Amino acid sequence: MRSSPKPSLITSIQQLDPSRVPTLHVRASQWYAEHNQTTEAIVHALYAKEWSWAADLIQQKLLPLMSLTWGASKHVLISIKEWLEQLPVEVMHARPSLCLTSALLLFQVASDPLLEGWLDAAEATLTATLTTQMDEEGPSGMSIQETLLAAVICLRAVLRQMEGDGPAALKLFQRALTLIPPDNLTLRAQNILCQTLAYFGTSVNDTVTAIETGRQAISLAQATGQIGPIMAAMNVTVIHVLGAGQLHEAYRLTQQAIKLGKSSAELMLPELGWSEAFQALILCEWNKLEGAFALAQEALSHSQQGESFVSLTYIAHGYATLLHIALSGGDLNVAQRAFQEFERIGTQLNQNLYLQVRSRTTFTIDQVRFWLASGDVDQATTWGEDLNSTKRHTNPFFCEREEVACAHILLATDQSVLALQRLKPVLQRATAGQRWGDVIEIRILQALAYQMHHQETQALDTLSEAVRLAEPQGYIRSFVDEGAPMEALLYHLRKQERVHGPTPYLDTVITAFQQEGTRHIHKNKGHSKGQALPEPLSERELQVLQSLARGVSNQDIAQELVIALDTVKRHVRHILSKLGVQNRLQAVIQAQELHLLDKEEGSGPSS
Repeated sequence: MRSSPKPSLITSIQQLDPSRVPTLHVRASQWYAEHNQTTEAIVHALYAKEWSWAADLIQQKLLPLMSLTWGASKHVLISIKEWLEQLPVEVMHARPSLCLTSALLLFQVASDPLLEGWLDAAEATLTATLTTQMDEEGPSGMSIQETLLAAVICLRAVLRQMEGDGPAALKLFQRALTLIPPDNLTLRAQNILCQTLAYFGTSVNDTVTAIETGRQAISLAQATGQIGPIMAAMNVTVIHVLGAGQLHEAYRLTQQAIKLGKSSAELMLPELGWSEAFQALILCEWNKLEGAFALAQEALSHSQQGESFVSLTYIAHGYATLLHIALSGGDLNVAQRAFQEFERIGTQLNQNLYLQVRSRTTFTIDQVRFWLASGDVDQATTWGEDLNSTKRHTNPFFCEREEVACAHILLATDQSVLALQRLKPVLQRATAGQRWGDVIEIRILQALAYQMHHQETQALDTLSEAVRLAEPQGYIRSFVDEGAPMEALLYHLRKQERVHGPTPYLDTVITAFQQEGTRHIHKNKGHSKGQALPEPLSERELQVLQSLARGVSNQDIAQELVIALDTVKRHVRHILSKLGVQNRLQAVIQAQELHLLDKEEGSGPSS
């Protein structure tokens, strides 16, 4: 019996007579192929420059990977990418199924030009083949080629969708749908599911249709009886439902998906992790931080068990969720680790896909929140300036999320007028798309900007609109995470609204602020107020600081404390200097970090 060739054969062969090297590589490749060692067979075929034989072997390797839920390991896919890059263009282009399979497997990591090249080649070859078959054979026997062409067009539509060109993407999806056989429910479900993203996160901006289409995709996926497509359809639909601000419906969908994933004999762990990450985000918004944190950790654990590039986006989603929850919980150490892991994964992804993951999670805004919470205002400011000086992405949804992040920076640097200017078109677009979850977020920031600009009536009217939208769904953290200035505004709003009757929702949100202060006290028990300051604040400066946190103007502070206006200004200068900040908002944020504004449980501004 012949002994098995070893990987060191490549080195040994290269040391022989150069004229014999190609023949020996071919023989080694054939031997490995006969013994089902395809990887080694491919390597030797490439060394022999037997391109057609190498392409056949690669295709044999790819097809089984496509039948697996999670494909190959990262190492294998890196090897595949390297193999494909060695094949001459004409060899790849002659094999449309190889082009398509390669694009599908490497979609998350290959560059757009490489993907587009494969899709162009596959579409041209398949179109020519179908035209010839139609002329020679008529409609019969064309279904396999048409299905391949439909899949190619679908993937191209996804690329247009990520670029933000919704109409072009939808046109391609519809064209592909006409080619998919009626009994191919899996591909039809995937097509319709991808259409939802074209409705929601592009120039089309139609959340209602996105949700309706998502429900159609769920029904089609359920008809296939395959757990993976069902969970994927539910999870993608949750993106749109959350965008619409429908927390209860999103929670119901995640519950269904989690139950399905846990009850199935199939191991759908990455999809399960995605569902859990969504649910953790909802629990966080409802101020159930402990449950949210535990579920986010579980989501990451499940997502990380998918050993392929396909699961990278789910892992990134898990870290974005953990970052958000850690910021709400005030744990900057966990937030930093989550931030770094998300960025590390981003370096491995296709650039457009990375930007899509950023925008469809909370990461774009939470990145800025993390910098500000860490006291790194310069980093946040530099990011905003770089954004303004570079060419913006063609996807309007990506840009919209960046504008909201910039508004956070402008508020932190006492530029309320600029913040209002940047938020106005973003609000108009979110309202037109009926993305009420985004509208709540934007309205909250506008209210803070109006308050900073001493336009109290506009601030309260804007906050009232946010509360009206948020109350039916039980939003809490969106308000609490904005800190003392928002708390002061809510007290004023409650005082105004109580004229008309009870305010149970406002009471709940304000109570959450009080519980937040108590939680910080317990978390930092044994630490005296302001002990981290080189020079502690005086009693009078603490009184002025409390007034600043409530958004009170210098003139009103002077009246409240019965002191001169110049004295108030001097106190404010001293406070900023001692806290090491540049403006009132930064002072409030820093004071919260140092627990200078902590109150006894149940206390608060008088109402």
